[in-house]
Amino acid sequence: MKKKILVILGAGSSSALGLPSVKCLDFLMGQWGSKWAASRANADHFRELWQSVKTYYRRGGSALHPELNFETVLGEMIAMAHWMEPPPDGDTLRQAACDNAAPPRMDFRCQESESDAMEELAGDPDDSLEGECDAAGESGGEGVSLPTESKGKRGAHIELMDGYSFLLERLAQHMRAESQRLNSANTPEKDKYRKLLGGLRERFDVGVYNLNYDTAALDALPGAYAGFSETGAFEPRVVHERKDWDFVYHLHGSVHHSLHCRYVGNKIVWRPSLDGEFFDGPEGRWSDLRSNGIKIPRTTLVAGGFKLDQLLFEPFQSFHASLVRHVYAADAILIGGYGFGDAHINFALRNRLSLTQDRLRVQDRPPVMVLGLADDRRVTMRYREDLWAKELGQVLCTGRGGHFFLDPSRPSNPIPGELPKNVFEVDPQLHVAIWQGGFIEAEPRISAIAQWLDGTADDVLASERSRTT
Repeated sequence: MKKKILVILGAGSSSALGLPSVKCLDFLMGQWGSKWAASRANADHFRELWQSVKTYYRRGGSALHPELNFETVLGEMIAMAHWMEPPPDGDTLRQAACDNAAPPRMDFRCQESESDAMEELAGDPDDSLEGECDAAGESGGEGVSLPTESKGKRGAHIELMDGYSFLLERLAQHMRAESQRLNSANTPEKDKYRKLLGGLRERFDVGVYNLNYDTAALDALPGAYAGFSETGAFEPRVVHERKDWDFVYHLHGSVHHSLHCRYVGNKIVWRPSLDGEFFDGPEGRWSDLRSNGIKIPRTTLVAGGFKLDQLLFEPFQSFHASLVRHVYAADAILIGGYGFGDAHINFALRNRLSLTQDRLRVQDRPPVMVLGLADDRRVTMRYREDLWAKELGQVLCTGRGGHFFLDPSRPSNPIPGELPKNVFEVDPQLHVAIWQGGFIEAEPRISAIAQWLDGTADDVLASERSRTT
């Protein structure tokens, strides 16, 4: 029988295929936010919150803060909508913090006067992002209907929720259009992507948790089960009871997802053709109560903060529950292009790999391979001090203080920061191998990757690393 390999794919795994980068989506979100504000004669809340978060990070005086991107701001929009919910709902801390007053630097249509500080927040989310999306442009989103004007004591809450849902709708439309473009393209990068995942499929039973919305993984693994029936209905019992692997689950949503009808979007269905009719909103713009009274609109994609609350809605809850099971069932784990920024993913991995729980022995850990983003700095993991390296260390090295390469018998790189190109860094004690050369760029090394993950030749990468030091 083939061994089971769990694959977790982040945004960096498909960026080389020409799909929008996070910076590109930052820029587009800024454009969409401005259009929403102009259409509604509202203040641009996306821009307001972007500038506020940016200022806050700068005041901290530390480079090790979360990366400011559109997901950060979407999370702040939900938090601010909860803050602006009138008593007795919403965030009760608002009473203690500001005597139930609205934020001084935000302007809502439900208020009688505008904030004097609005001019200070003018400008795009980040002017330096202009040009990141020249190829992507603005896809979809034309003819979007906007809700009628809502004023009154809940006006600010409704306004923020409407802006949030509008942005998620535009994101889904744009990613769907970009995935259609990708499906029709035939590029060397796409061929490498197919060969990499296809090569793993030849040697292992592969189960993929795709954190991206696109179709790249489905294209590379044709016939893989996605969690839905042939008619497009979600199959939770099959997901939970299925013993076979060979699946691709979209934990954060997919371009194939749609609310099942225009007016009663209380469940997500699968549309096999991207040319079909999709409902991402505003039909699903109502909000569900989640934990601690937080209200989150139903959307086809999971993005921004409060992800654990967003995952309470099916199919996301079942996919997350199955992720925990599959992490424990896997014989090997491959992580591609993931920034280690999602706590629900990190803890699923960390709980399985921790050396401090249930007296887990190092030899009981499955082999782990990380195919990271291409990094021109070529800094060895032992000397990297950036947030990605620290988060990765906390997930994969729990019980060793998050540190790699602590075996005194192994030679370390003599020059801190000098990492030869196209080299795997290996910690043989923890069974962790890291490649900093990019996801699809690792395709020529698929044989060595498979041997490492199979556990039949643990020294195949370690010997290579020792020759370079």
